[in-house]
Amino acid sequence: MKSREVSKLKMQSVAKAKRLLSITQGCFYSAFLVVLGVLSYGNRDAARYFLTKSLDDHIGTFEKVILKERVF
Repeated sequence: MKSREVSKLKMQSVAKAKRLLSITQGCFYSAFLVVLGVLSYGNRDAARYFLTKSLDDHIGTFEKVILKERVF
């Protein structure tokens, strides 16, 4: 083979590897976003609302909490 042909085949091989890597990373990123969405929004039902509401009614809100500067 000539030097040009070898160089051309090498460039095509590198380009193919880059495309495969991009596709693989895109698939993993998409799967991560799906899992993150399911974990974030999957458990929103009436029981969760009433649990949060009862804790808020029992404890109250933290709007009156004032943070004081700590001196070390």
